[in-house]
Amino acid sequence: MTALTLTIGQVQLLHCLAEGWDTAGIAEILQCSDAAAVAHLDELFAALGAKNRAHAVALAYSRGYLTTATDLPGVLADVAVERRRQDLKWGQQDHPDGTGGAHAAAAVRRVQAINARRAELGMLTFADILVEEVTEALAETDPVLLRAELVQVAASAVLWIEANDRRLATAIEHHTEEVPRG
Repeated sequence: MTALTLTIGQVQLLHCLAEGWDTAGIAEILQCSDAAAVAHLDELFAALGAKNRAHAVALAYSRGYLTTATDLPGVLADVAVERRRQDLKWGQQDHPDGTGGAHAAAAVRRVQAINARRAELGMLTFADILVEEVTEALAETDPVLLRAELVQVAASAVLWIEANDRRLATAIEHHTEEVPRG
């Protein structure tokens, strides 16, 4: 038996379906007509052997194309879909950075000190980490260093998403009503 292989575009389409996107939203993301989006969905359904959207999503989870476990490619596909949505909504954006400023370095030191203390007390949260990374990025004026800081912001956000997905997977496995919070 040969393994089913989907294209990256089909996996991204599965993520859209799992998030509940309608045909018009999918068409907007794909930059095509509603009819063309339906054709893409039909191709995906045929590739999976799915009867409808819900069946496609269920099959995708059962075959590992979608997962609530740590799934870096899935998280990055979600990010790519969101970036595409932003581009379609707002177009190319070339705003000034707005970083640096007289109080930026002091803000970084303050947030780092607070987080160091929270870590010592065992109270550090993902929100704390992300705020520190964003604060460091906002303080940076050198474009090369700013890019490095923004990558750290993105990596911290992805790490948080992965942890959240693990909590969701645990809740699903245990059939709990409430998702455990970190």
